[in-house]
Amino acid sequence: MIFSLFGATAPGGFVVGGVFSSIFAQLVWWPWAYWVMGIACAMLALIGKVVGPPAALMGWKTPYTYVLLIVGFLCLGAFALIERKSLCPLLPRAAFTGDLAWVLGCIAAGWSCFGIIISYFYQFMEVFKGDSALLATAKWSAAAISGAIAALITGFLLGRLPPSVIMFCAMACFTAGLSIFATVPVDQAYWAQAFVVSIVTSWGIDMSFPSGTLILSNSMHRHHQRLAATLVATTVNYSISLSLGFAGTVETNQ
Repeated sequence: MIFSLFGATAPGGFVVGGVFSSIFAQLVWWPWAYWVMGIACAMLALIGKVVGPPAALMGWKTPYTYVLLIVGFLCLGAFALIERKSLCPLLPRAAFTGDLAWVLGCIAAGWSCFGIIISYFYQFMEVFKGDSALLATAKWSAAAISGAIAALITGFLLGRLPPSVIMFCAMACFTAGLSIFATVPVDQAYWAQAFVVSIVTSWGIDMSFPSGTLILSNSMHRHHQRLAATLVATTVNYSISLSLGFAGTVETNQ
């Protein structure tokens, strides 16, 4: 239940952040959303502005786009080398099992779907539908309520069903949400499909995180169980970021 409640903060937190960002953008000035966040989170907005280049807009012709990619792979290789030589590695070899690869693969695929859905949901509503940022956030706000319900039900089911069954249901929700959103016509009413997308996708979010964490935790030695939530959370963040890069590349080169 604790894992489920932790996962429930994802859709709710996104909606809250989207509401305040939209209010600043419409009623004051959009940079205030970043300035307030920077004040609250120790200059986080400034770091994001400097470190996060618009790679999808600049393309591969801009040198720093592929230079940073190369640097990232070099850092990843250095990390793997150091981990092999370390006496007390962060990711011990014993922790890498078949269950780990299966679970992280599911988490990566599912949360990649979420990253693509949420990004293009806003673009679809604002660009094609002509909605304001605040109205687009309101159209996604049902995900917060649906996610909270999904978290409570998932916490209840995890004590009665194998976590692998919950993970399968989560992947089905991600797939359904992406498939439904891909077929939304521009002139269709919001309640027909777009509303369903926000409801279904939040179930995938709140079912995948706790079930994935429990599967990994149960498959590891008790000395390595602390890594379960860390690996899942890391995979979530990387998959959302990378999926947007892949989607942007496909969009700009089609």
